Amino acid sequence: GADVRPQTQFDGYAPETYVGLAHQVGWVHLTRGRHTLTYVCLGKREASSGYNLGVDDIVLAKVGPKAWAAAAELGEPQVLTNDVAELGRILTSDSDSIRRGLAAIALRDQPGNAKRVLPDLIAALKDPDLCVRMMTAKALAAIGPDAAPAVEALIATASRAGEKVHVLRSVADALGGIGKPAAVPALPVLRELRKIPRVQWSAESAIRKLEAPVDLTRQFKQWGLPRWTQGNRPTCSTFTVAGALEFALAKREGRGTRLSVEFLNWAANDSCGDSQDGGFFSDLWKGFTVHGICPAEAFPYAATFDPTATPSAEAVAQAKERLTAELKFHWIKEWDVNTGLTEAHLAAIKATLGAGWPVCAGLRWPKRQQWVDGVLQMCPPDAVRDGHSVLLIGYREDPAQPGGGVLLFRNTANGGKDGAMPYAYARAYMNDAAWIE
Repeated sequence: GADVRPQTQFDGYAPETYVGLAHQVGWVHLTRGRHTLTYVCLGKREASSGYNLGVDDIVLAKVGPKAWAAAAELGEPQVLTNDVAELGRILTSDSDSIRRGLAAIALRDQPGNAKRVLPDLIAALKDPDLCVRMMTAKALAAIGPDAAPAVEALIATASRAGEKVHVLRSVADALGGIGKPAAVPALPVLRELRKIPRVQWSAESAIRKLEAPVDLTRQFKQWGLPRWTQGNRPTCSTFTVAGALEFALAKREGRGTRLSVEFLNWAANDSCGDSQDGGFFSDLWKGFTVHGICPAEAFPYAATFDPTATPSAEAVAQAKERLTAELKFHWIKEWDVNTGLTEAHLAAIKATLGAGWPVCAGLRWPKRQQWVDGVLQMCPPDAVRDGHSVLLIGYREDPAQPGGGVLLFRNTANGGKDGAMPYAYARAYMNDAAWIE
């Protein structure tokens, strides 16, 4: 428990006396001989971390007649096993809360194996004992990115009314340990935790990890995939899908190949019975699934559109070879010109970018573009048209921008210059979003 005195010190923090009665800290089983206790008291400010603040005595003994009587009757609870399956069973079904907590500690200390009992750890986040919940979250933090399936349960724990700060700190640490992209959806709840003084630093640390900018430019350069320009043709969507295909294939093969935008345009028209220049993401993907795509030099991009142009037999054969890669197409938001992004859509886009995949985006676009330091400026609904497509390649948080950040993109129009758009613009005007792996 904690004995909180009425006066406050240290930026509003109350000095507390913690007593370890009924709350075990670490293992309780000691062998004969001399033991050393290492005690670290973390300061309430980051600058004071590692200092012992007001530590007068540490008493390693049970206190009070009830504690002595309980010890004599029940003996010391112990968990003398390293088998993770058994530890998971103890964590979720043992009647003794101390043994459940010790099981969580044991799992924390072998994170590589503990991931095998993730369902047990997730279930233990609902344990009635706060110390069990706290140590369970610490175990998830130790597991790190492999604990991604626990994100939803951690968010629920952090959102639970009346949850103790000891648990909330550990939950924030776990979300930071899991990291991007899986824990990105937890940012809203972490921002709420940041408002709680005794959770502030753990939440802030997790937020910094999750808000670190993402930019796939280096990967494009590494694989020799420079910017395209579409010229005067309305082929932005074709370039966007071709760029996503180039990236997905390069990620598999470890090297980049420039792919034929002209072929993809032809493939979509042939598969859908059209003769247009450019098309919807869905039509372009259909064209790829039927015909594949050949290297750029096998069917070069023309300055003007010729609906009668067809690829050579050799180009068609080369295109078929890329169907063996068995790429997959994923919608984040299917096309709807009447709606922009929801918060869930934006979170999914950021998670996909954080996982290392560019995102195809179709948008209503300004009739007259305005840019400030490479950022597309907001405009009212009557000032946009439908539309334009770009390949999203990253994001960064920026409180100065509308919506709190920007999405980075490759733009085949505008002279082929990369740019950025505020989150608020994407929320208002993004018609569809998809990615290819």
